[in-house]
Amino acid sequence: MLEVLTPASSMDLVTLADTKAYLGISGTSEDVPLALQISTASQSIQGWLQRPLVEESVRERVFCVSSTLVLQRWPVGTITLLKENDVTLTTDNYLVDVRSGIVYRREVGTFRNLLWEGEIVVEYSAGYATIPSLVKEACYTAIKFYRDAVGRESGVKMERLEGESSVTYFSPTGEGLPAEVTDRLQPYRQQML
Repeated sequence: MLEVLTPASSMDLVTLADTKAYLGISGTSEDVPLALQISTASQSIQGWLQRPLVEESVRERVFCVSSTLVLQRWPVGTITLLKENDVTLTTDNYLVDVRSGIVYRREVGTFRNLLWEGEIVVEYSAGYATIPSLVKEACYTAIKFYRDAVGRESGVKMERLEGESSVTYFSPTGEGLPAEVTDRLQPYRQQML
């Protein structure tokens, strides 16, 4: 079970000001629809990745018998509390792979891994305080995709009307994102263990 202790102030991956600069938009006449497109793109990206990317503090409670504890959120910033069967562990008792969110139980003073057994409670911060530039670029691409689709038949990428008529279609992936976006996001997707 996962509980958010300190939610992010916004789940948006990019700011309105940065998006306007990226798209070359001045003035405020497009702020409302653009803010909606930013939120839509951010939600779609985080939905496709199956996890939030913005930093939040969470509490996770699991019951397990395993050599690894795989946290639901990553990258891991700081673990503020880690208990196994109501016994608080110190950093000498575990090792964290912050990039993948995997926690290993360690025997104090050795490199020997132990099993996690029973109820585990972890309080930690996870996500990015600063969203990586590759993720921002993917978000801008998704926003541009949504903006370009306004007033056009759904899924049409290009139409050529002179001479021979032809139509090229986008190939959206899950969450309605074009492949150009999901290709950029692939390094941030959870690898199956």
